[in-house]
Amino acid sequence: MNRHSGLMVGSWLAAVAAVALGGLAYDTFLSGPTTVGSTLLVDSRAADELGVMERRSERWKVSITSIQRAIDSGAFGRAGTDDVRGLADTMEAVFEAAALDMGKDGQQYDAMRLEAAGSDASRELKQRIKSLNEVRSSLGRASLFLTEIRTGLLTGDRDMELAGRDGLALVVSQWIKENRGVERYPVYGTTAWSETVGRHLDDARAALDEDMQGISSSRNGRKGFDRLLP
Repeated sequence: MNRHSGLMVGSWLAAVAAVALGGLAYDTFLSGPTTVGSTLLVDSRAADELGVMERRSERWKVSITSIQRAIDSGAFGRAGTDDVRGLADTMEAVFEAAALDMGKDGQQYDAMRLEAAGSDASRELKQRIKSLNEVRSSLGRASLFLTEIRTGLLTGDRDMELAGRDGLALVVSQWIKENRGVERYPVYGTTAWSETVGRHLDDARAALDEDMQGISSSRNGRKGFDRLLP
C-alpha cells in the first residue's frame, strides 16, 4: 500500500513538474511577438514592441497623408505629358523613401495582424491590439488606393486613377478628423522634405529596382506600396 501510494505521489509530482515545465516553455515562447503565418501573437511582456508598432503606424499615417497632399496638389508633376511611368514610379519611390526614413525599427511587423496571446493578457493589452489592428486596416486600404492610382496611371484607366484618389482622400480625411497632427509631415518638393525624406530617395529607387528584379522576396523585403498590404 505504501509502495503504491509512493508511486502515485511520484507520478503526481512528475505530472506537476511536466505542467510547470510546459508552462515555462510556453511563457518563454511567448516572451515577445511570435509570427504565425501573417499573424503576430503578442503577450503581456511585449509592451515595448507593441509601442514600436503603434508609433510606426502613426508615422505611416503621417507619411501617407503627405503623399496624398502631394498627389492632390499635383506636386509630383510630370516630366512630359506622357510620362505616366515616371509619375507612378516617383509616387512609389516617395512612399519607399518614407519607409527608409523611419528606419528598421519595427519594419518586420508592418501589415501583420496582431492577436493577444497568453492566459495573462490584460484588457488593456487586448484593447491596444484591437486599436492597432484597426489602424493597420486603414493603412492597408490606403496602400490599396495608392496601388489603384498607380495602376490607373500605367494603364491609362482614368476612372481607376480617380477612384483611387477619391478613396485615398477619404481615408486621409478620417485620419485628420481623428488627429490633425497627421498633417505635420513635409510635402514632396518642399525644402523640408528634401532635407528629411528626400535624402533617401535614391536608395528608395534602388530598393524598388531590386524588388522588381526579384532580389527582395521575403516579407521583410517587401517594398513600395506592398509594404502595408496584408
